[in-house]
Amino acid sequence: MNPKLFVLILVLSGGLFNGNLEINEDEQKSQGDSAVNHISRLFADKYNVNIYLSACEKLMYENGMFYSYLDVNECKENVNKHYEQKMNDFVKPDFEYFTIKNTKYNAEYSENIYKIDIFGVYCEDTSLTNLLINPEKCKTEDIGSLYMAKNSISGEFGYAGTGFETTSGKYLKVVRP
Repeated sequence: MNPKLFVLILVLSGGLFNGNLEINEDEQKSQGDSAVNHISRLFADKYNVNIYLSACEKLMYENGMFYSYLDVNECKENVNKHYEQKMNDFVKPDFEYFTIKNTKYNAEYSENIYKIDIFGVYCEDTSLTNLLINPEKCKTEDIGSLYMAKNSISGEFGYAGTGFETTSGKYLKVVRP
């Protein structure tokens, strides 16, 4: 399994982030609560290897089908092998937030595909006083972009392992941290 895919699994499972989900209110009305609730639950539990292992079962191929049993097992082996080192190597932001947007695309075996953008905020001093007085001492960085969709056969949400090939021919590529 590609080591970059492992980083994606870490992001999907919420282990790299301890932040909030920011949702465009106009988008929220049109996309329904199920996608929003799914993402909120996903990022709620952090730093637990079991979350990462379960994320392997939610990865999807480019056509929107879930990973095969063999690919899920390979993913889990990779998580078990690299979990501690990847967590130690990642420079965690002081704060982070996520945005979600319905792309209005779908893959062969998916319903609407949602894009999740992840941003990290890095500050020189994270004290509340300093943040209020000197917000310019913080910088925001785009950490990555993920894609999630509901499988049209099972009705379960999953995440693109590398990206989704849409039915219109556009490729939505995962951008890893």
